[in-house]
Amino acid sequence: MNDEVLRAKARDLIRAGRLPGHRPERVWGGAGLAGIHCTLCDEAIERGDVVLEVEVHSGEGASYPQLHVQCFSMFETALRDLESAPAVDQFGHENAA
Repeated sequence: MNDEVLRAKARDLIRAGRLPGHRPERVWGGAGLAGIHCTLCDEAIERGDVVLEVEVHSGEGASYPQLHVQCFSMFETALRDLESAPAVDQFGHENAA
């Protein structure tokens, strides 16, 4: 997938709550293991791929989404996009700051 598609998908997953809407508490990197799929692109993380695992805390405990390096980069970019976007109400109107 190209960067723009991944970036848009990251924003959608953040809004849907499948990826955090804030920077992860911790990030680990290592070799991929067979059978694991990237949380963002849903493609397999192959042996020999570098995988980044992010630690995210919520009211339900901790979760550990795993991402390809390119997908993690687009996740971070999507977070910056959403942080800089104007706040909108449920009707799509910008809120006054």
